[in-house]
Amino acid sequence: MRKVGLIVLLLSGSTWLAAQTPPPPVPRGPEGPRLQGETSARQETQSSAQAPPTFRSGVALVQMDVTVLDDHRRPVTGLTADDFTVFEDGVARPVAAFTAVNLPSGSSDADAGGRAVPAPAPAASAAPPTARPTVSPMPAAAFVDHAPGRLVAIVMDRSTPPGEPTIVAKQIADAVVDQLGPGDEAAVLYTGFGTPQEFTHDRTLLHATIARSDPSAVLSEESQQIPMAVSDPLSTGACYCGLCVPETIAHVAEAVQDAPQRKVLFFVGHDMTFQSARDDCGFLLRKARDRMVRAIDVANLTIHVIDPSGLETITCAAKAFCTGGPDSIEIPGRGRVSGAVARSLADSARLAANNDRTATLMTLPGYTGGRTVLNTNAPAAAVPGIFAESASYYLLAIQPAHSAADGSFHRLEVKVKRRGVHVRAREGYYAKE
Repeated sequence: MRKVGLIVLLLSGSTWLAAQTPPPPVPRGPEGPRLQGETSARQETQSSAQAPPTFRSGVALVQMDVTVLDDHRRPVTGLTADDFTVFEDGVARPVAAFTAVNLPSGSSDADAGGRAVPAPAPAASAAPPTARPTVSPMPAAAFVDHAPGRLVAIVMDRSTPPGEPTIVAKQIADAVVDQLGPGDEAAVLYTGFGTPQEFTHDRTLLHATIARSDPSAVLSEESQQIPMAVSDPLSTGACYCGLCVPETIAHVAEAVQDAPQRKVLFFVGHDMTFQSARDDCGFLLRKARDRMVRAIDVANLTIHVIDPSGLETITCAAKAFCTGGPDSIEIPGRGRVSGAVARSLADSARLAANNDRTATLMTLPGYTGGRTVLNTNAPAAAVPGIFAESASYYLLAIQPAHSAADGSFHRLEVKVKRRGVHVRAREGYYAKE
């Protein structure tokens, strides 16, 4: 199975490839981080792009965004540093830095068509519309260069099926833009198709980019029943070996890693590929995956995955199109079989493949403290809740117990001294080499 053991592979201390060539530096434009273009003079004067958050005294910290929700998925506010305990590899570590952040939400008003009306952009001469983050009075506990607001990357993936799922994918992306707060910026990207829109406050540009998009690169279910039309998705030149997904996520993380805002990525797609048994793809995917995970760690990027394909139909009898019909199946080495045995085998194979796919989609949100939305015909309806959950959060940091820069993985766990709450935070980090 092409993704067996994916979670273990992503979270295990795999060997980092020393020969990996770092990507070119990515400049920051006047409105936000640039995802392409030449290096700006401003970036050339900045400190190393790999520098982690620090104390004002210069001690390296491991930083994490922590969201605390009640049973109704509403943010729990008013917590202090004393309410949190952070465990590194099972050992409690003191909270070295703490900041409670409360962001303004996007507009919840709807127009005549039912779509939310974005909040107006702040006037150029006005003060920032959001209150400054409140900082705990702990000694030397203030974060350096923290700023309110979010940087939101919307990644429209080529795995989205054609037809209705593509329309739904655009609705999801529009819903994300509609929920942006006054201090938020967003960018729209396609896997394998470059960067249609850089980070910007301009909602009109973002909606226009989404409207003209066509992210799907998947054959329709009808076309897949034609033998000559079936192709290996890992062999297509636009996304050879499925590399475009980890490479795009890594590119976003590397572009925003120095930004002081909270960093969020919405992945809108039906599937991900992070490993393969093919000789020509396995090594390349492992290298791209390792780069992606490291970039996510350095950027402290939260990833949400939303599947636009709707409720899954697993059984062959419930499908309008099904290879060989609902009463027969082709078994390699045995020929075609039919009847109840064939239907059971076909349904079991589809169920296993679907479980494998959904487990893969859940991996990055689980690792970064994000959410996975799938198997629903109204995925865009989950977007306001995701933004509401992230409107109030806490920045925590610990000084790592292990000073060795050996690339090893260290598991993190955050606990809160409150009953009936749910904590969402990153699950670990790799020690920088």
